[in-house]
Amino acid sequence: MSMFELNAKIELLDEDGNKTYGLVHDYVDGKLYVSTTPDEIDLKIFRINDKVRGVTFKGSKGTSFDGVVTNRTSDKLLIYEISKIGNFTEVQRREDVRVTCSMPLYFTNNPGVLKMDSSFLYENIEDLKEISDRAIVSDLSAGGMKFTTKERLEANDEVRLLFYIEKKPFILKGKILHKMINIVRSSTNYSYGTKFIDITESEREAIISYLFVLMRKNRIR
Repeated sequence: MSMFELNAKIELLDEDGNKTYGLVHDYVDGKLYVSTTPDEIDLKIFRINDKVRGVTFKGSKGTSFDGVVTNRTSDKLLIYEISKIGNFTEVQRREDVRVTCSMPLYFTNNPGVLKMDSSFLYENIEDLKEISDRAIVSDLSAGGMKFTTKERLEANDEVRLLFYIEKKPFILKGKILHKMINIVRSSTNYSYGTKFIDITESEREAIISYLFVLMRKNRIR
């Protein structure tokens, strides 16, 4: 078990970002066995020959890897046999995994908007866009993002952020941690490192799933 720690938590994702969680049940002759409960209806049930990406953590460091589901047994536990394991990559703790990307962002530091409840903003999302400035996200993690804009903000400013992941809107509150000034041909842009300060666990998990889809696509390219 030098490569995988017995009973360590593990996450499996398919090529579409569908996921399930489980524990390292065993590792024998190059095959990994992952146990989970068959009644978790919100989680993906993988089929034989599905290609998966696994992520497991030990302390502050984690390992991601590719594999193929080659067997599946079900009794009180659902156990996947993962073979053809390879492409090992060291990753940071899940909430710190940052992935380079490019996506549009709406943001505002309007005090009134900052005080509004998120549910109200989701119901009035087009109005939020109208009063927001535009930016481009250059990297994303479950804990924050870096974005670039022509608008000037300051460290410790709070902002409302609106962005989309696979057409699903996310409206989060963020705090500016640091900024960088970029001047190109008399045009000034600002890059801001931002920490999410009101993210829910479900929103965090949705972003994590998307990040690993991006990581897989980047490797294919």
